Amino acid sequence: MDLIQWGTAPVLLLIGAFFVAGQVMASQDVIWQTVIARRIETNALDTFLYVHTIKSRRLEYLLTGSEHYLAQTAQDQAKVRASFKALERALADDPAQSAELPVFRAHAQRLLDVTGRLTDEYRAGHFEAVRTLLGSREFTEAMDDTGIGGRDLIFRERAHIIALQKERTKAFNNSLFGIGLLILGLAAYCTARIAILSSSMRRQKRTLQALERARRRAEEARTAAENSSRAKSDFLASVSHELRTPLNAILGFSEMIGGEALGPVSNPRYREYACDIHQSGRHLLTLVDNILDLTKVGAGKMELRESEFETGALIADCVQLLGEKASRHLSLAQDLPRHLPLIRGDFTLIKQILLNILSNAAKFTPPGGSITVSARHRPDDGLRIAVADTGIGMDAEDIERAMAMFGQVDSRIARRHHGTGLGLPLSRSYAELHGGALTVESEPGIGTTVTLLLPPARVGKSLILSRALDA
Repeated sequence: MDLIQWGTAPVLLLIGAFFVAGQVMASQDVIWQTVIARRIETNALDTFLYVHTIKSRRLEYLLTGSEHYLAQTAQDQAKVRASFKALERALADDPAQSAELPVFRAHAQRLLDVTGRLTDEYRAGHFEAVRTLLGSREFTEAMDDTGIGGRDLIFRERAHIIALQKERTKAFNNSLFGIGLLILGLAAYCTARIAILSSSMRRQKRTLQALERARRRAEEARTAAENSSRAKSDFLASVSHELRTPLNAILGFSEMIGGEALGPVSNPRYREYACDIHQSGRHLLTLVDNILDLTKVGAGKMELRESEFETGALIADCVQLLGEKASRHLSLAQDLPRHLPLIRGDFTLIKQILLNILSNAAKFTPPGGSITVSARHRPDDGLRIAVADTGIGMDAEDIERAMAMFGQVDSRIARRHHGTGLGLPLSRSYAELHGGALTVESEPGIGTTVTLLLPPARVGKSLILSRALDA
């Protein structure tokens, strides 16, 4: 049954389509011929009426002697000439009908000549000549409508139109027959397609059900992951807050012991131990503060305390803080333009970004290396502050690891320094809070360049320009 349906349907569709197309083309041809025939009929009727209008007006003049009947004779004759030209163009493609046109034109001209002579004689006052011409056989033949020759042409065109209408009806009926064939072919085709679609829909339904189950499982997994992440953040925040209280006590007491606030310590090693305890406590407190900041950023609760401050002063302050630790074995340089714009943002966070970048540069640069801090401002691009070092560098995997939380690059140079692996992730989060970005470019054995990008909205006028405007 399927084979019969699939074999019959295309054949019926093709036969019906070709048959209907042929009949439609035949109908269009018949319609076009009908339009031409009606145009010929209309032109012939117009010519016939224009000629008889001139005849009637001239006869009315003979009966009444009123000149107003002849006022438009020239216009009427121009219409007759134009109508004959249009009729000649319409009959150009019909040789049989074209043969009737000279007869029509000759008879019309004879009628116009006879009536024209009558009006001329009447105007001249030759009334006897008028009576003679009115009683002549020439006048009788000219006045006969059959003698004008247009009636045969009109009747022939009407008969042609009737025949064309019959052909069009026949083509229309044949088109209906072809459409019936198309409907049968479509019915056979649709029957086969419905069966196939039913089977396909059942398969799709099963697929959709499987996808829906997978979507629910994925949604449950996503919800569980969000809950786990939220619980982790809450746990870290809670633990961090709980650690700050004993840490503050440890820092305070170790600082008192190291500074011998309550009196001298008899054994100098105790004082050294107190300093080590204080330094380790400060490191642990920094870690706790970083974890708290990360949880705030992740929860969207970090608020910016915005103000305007000088870019050059910020960079100089950060370089000075680093220089106390790194100037012994590294070369620090600044490549800054003469006039730098003001920055609108959180001074503490942006300063922490630069300190983290500079600290990492010092950590991964061996003795004898150099660190260069540069800044560039473009009105359409914002402010770029870059820190470039000649350290060990990183490959793509190391960069990805360094930008992840608690990620650390595995290097013997780095292992000589304490680190939490939170500096770069925090710096990137701080930059994004300001609508900016933090980019890292590095090559192993060459060095690393970390760039802080601040958008134009975070950049104000230069300090000199601001003072000039205020003045």
